Amino acid sequence: MDKRIIPTLILVGFFLSGCNFPGVVEEPTEPVGNAVLTAAAETVAAALADGSLTEVVEIVATDDQVETEIPILPDSTDTPLPEETITPLPTITPLPTNTTLPCNMATFVKDVTIPDDTELEPGETFTKTWRLKNLGTCSWTSDYDLIFDDGDIMGGDTVKQLTNGTVAPGQTVDVSIVLKAPNTEGTYRGNWRLRDDNNVIFGLTTGKSFWVQINVVEPADVHQVTLMVNTNRSGSVLEDGTEKPGLPNVGDLANNKGSQTFISFDISGISDDATITEVNVNFSDFSMEGNPFSDLGCLRAYAQSYYPLDGTDYTPPTNDIGLVYWCSKSKLDSGSLEEKLKDQLQSELIGSWLQLRLQFSDKDDDDAWDKDLIQFDIINMKLIVKYTLP
Repeated sequence: MDKRIIPTLILVGFFLSGCNFPGVVEEPTEPVGNAVLTAAAETVAAALADGSLTEVVEIVATDDQVETEIPILPDSTDTPLPEETITPLPTITPLPTNTTLPCNMATFVKDVTIPDDTELEPGETFTKTWRLKNLGTCSWTSDYDLIFDDGDIMGGDTVKQLTNGTVAPGQTVDVSIVLKAPNTEGTYRGNWRLRDDNNVIFGLTTGKSFWVQINVVEPADVHQVTLMVNTNRSGSVLEDGTEKPGLPNVGDLANNKGSQTFISFDISGISDDATITEVNVNFSDFSMEGNPFSDLGCLRAYAQSYYPLDGTDYTPPTNDIGLVYWCSKSKLDSGSLEEKLKDQLQSELIGSWLQLRLQFSDKDDDDAWDKDLIQFDIINMKLIVKYTLP
């Protein structure tokens, strides 16, 4: 504070007090404190005007005296608090009220037969039935089909009529197909769909297939035996009646003579009262010359009683499809389960031998003066047989 202000205020105070003489009493028009403040304010104003005052103070007074002075502080420069940020709630999209169902759509209701993981014996025939519901807007008619999609076909048809009648929207239908369990133990699954009268394939509401899944398990009393060729009772006979004991050649020789093979299996080790459940043929150990499958047709196996082997056992080509047949090298390369051969073996159990004749079915030779021939390794020709006992 400028020190010149204090004397000025004191002089003003004496001046004002000297105007009141002893014995004269006047009613003041305003409180003494207010007069002092007024005079002080005028003095400060004059000092501000001529630049002699550089600091302003606030005077706090009572009615009759100045009590103190308080500096006038500048306005606060504190940073204001940030406004609260409010995150808006997410907008909720209303569900559509007029969803249109497709023409074709199905839903699975239940497994009527063969629930998932039903245990079946190898080769067992069964009927699988699903109950489906029509959830679409189109009726299912006799022009709709059940079709195989993928997985294990299990011996069933790939296409089957869905219904003989009409399945209206909202109705259910039982859909059945006859299948056969594979001959090897394991878990098998086949997937199926539906097809409409315009060949449009559809499935369940998820867009996926419905299925059948089974576990194939051998019964505890199944027996297995591997039957090998008896080389002493086997061999070939040529078209001209020439006998070739122990030589299993079948086809067309270079001299344009046909050759047929005769093989015998000893079955005396299988009980007469056994039930044959499976016969797997494995003749995969062989060599091939020329193109016998192209030039001579399919190789077939027939049941034939013979022994001793002689020229009269040779049999001209026949239209009979035989017990087993192979129409390509790749088929002969792999083993195959044969129902007809299983039945033939069952009928032969009263004796001691199962005898077969192998020959090409279309013709004996191709008149080309070259070999079209299959040469088997006779000691590795085998039948793998499964059977049960009472």
